[in-house]
Amino acid sequence: MIVSYAVVSRICVVCTVMFCVALSDALSQSVESTEFSNGGQPLGEPIEELVPLQYHPRDSSYSMITGNGAPVWHEMVTNLPGDWAHSAEVTVSTSSLPALLGLTAVTVALLVPDRPLYKASHSLYERSPFVKFASNQIANLGDGRNHFILAGAFAGYGLLASDSRALRTASQTVEAVLASGVVVQVLKRVSGRESPIAASSHHGKWRPFPNLKEYETHQPRYYAFPSGHIATAMSTVTVVCENYPEVRWLRPLGYSIVGLIGVGLVNKGYHWYSDLPLGIAIGHTFGMISSQSWGSEPSQPGEDRPVKFTLTPSLVPYGAGVSLAVSL
Repeated sequence: MIVSYAVVSRICVVCTVMFCVALSDALSQSVESTEFSNGGQPLGEPIEELVPLQYHPRDSSYSMITGNGAPVWHEMVTNLPGDWAHSAEVTVSTSSLPALLGLTAVTVALLVPDRPLYKASHSLYERSPFVKFASNQIANLGDGRNHFILAGAFAGYGLLASDSRALRTASQTVEAVLASGVVVQVLKRVSGRESPIAASSHHGKWRPFPNLKEYETHQPRYYAFPSGHIATAMSTVTVVCENYPEVRWLRPLGYSIVGLIGVGLVNKGYHWYSDLPLGIAIGHTFGMISSQSWGSEPSQPGEDRPVKFTLTPSLVPYGAGVSLAVSL
């Protein structure tokens, strides 16, 4: 029975990766095709007017800031507010509702067999030295530090070979990892779900909005949902694939690695299988946004619309401070 559950768990995670990628792609299609209208007249500005677009790898090599295909070093940070704003626009779009419902459905469906699937995976992990070694190594691939190293490799090659595409890939990888990482960390602190190795109930207790000091002291009791390693890996895979669309083996390889990372994380007891779908969707979303594959046509020369920050003094009834305004 343990072996059968282990086999089923592998099949589940592979299917989950492919399903969530399909859902995220559906979200991208809905963003490109959505038009909120009233009697045929658009209501408000289209989404592409609300976020900065520097480069569209499928259509153009123009960068609004540099005038060519190479990014400016600070874009990986200054683009973040626009990325989060864009993801919010995608999330609240009515045309995204079917994909969001599908994501919710697959997460809920995995909650039911979470415990037996984890027990089967973890039992095999404990009994097999090879499985333990392989799981530890493959799960480590989701660590953000490895993705920054990969981005550094792209940047180094780009500088040495004067390859603007490699430089873009490096910048967008860092951007996607940072953007998805912040969202994941916020959601972890909102959900407060126990990881399998710290579970005090059958499926792990949910303790929404845990005390921040308690969270930092006993992280396994709160950090399970969603998976940050999966989000990080998926964002990097998406950025690389979007920048090198002609390399056909990248997607099968990348998605397989993401799936194996998910299995490794469950084997180790860091995550439940139901923690993976949202992580996959978040990573894919920010990978697409960072690589500028979501939106309409790229900006044309002279249409410089960078994110603007404005700091102003703020006085409220309970004290004073500084207000940050972001203009997109």
